[in-house]
Amino acid sequence: RVETTPNHPEAGRESLKTIEVFLKYLDSTRVSLDICVFAITDDRITRRILDAHQHRRVRVRIVTDDEQSKSQGADVAELKAAGVPLVMDRSASDHMHHKFAVLDGKVLMNGSFNWTKHASEANCENVMITNDGQFVEEFS
Repeated sequence: RVETTPNHPEAGRESLKTIEVFLKYLDSTRVSLDICVFAITDDRITRRILDAHQHRRVRVRIVTDDEQSKSQGADVAELKAAGVPLVMDRSASDHMHHKFAVLDGKVLMNGSFNWTKHASEANCENVMITNDGQFVEEFS
């Protein structure tokens, strides 16, 4: 289930859906995009990551879970094949379960939100987006 974001500066006539705001932030990267997420299966997100890496020449780095990278619909192999530097945990029993990204060293996106289509369309998830330097530094 996608919630709306009525207080976003670009909301205007209608509230932007949370996923739209999330994607706009990914589109805004110009220098670096450091991603640490449990799973990536939402093709809209993957397209934004690939666009940043291939067309805007953003330095993209991803840390993700090895078991989730093998799940149905996982986009990790596509990202790796495109040359995106990718590191996975190496534990069958423990999971890399973080869900955050640091954009251009200045913006933090963090929360329960898995980067999956199901999470953006059905789950009750949260994402905090902040440019507060103290938060950004803790995740950098």
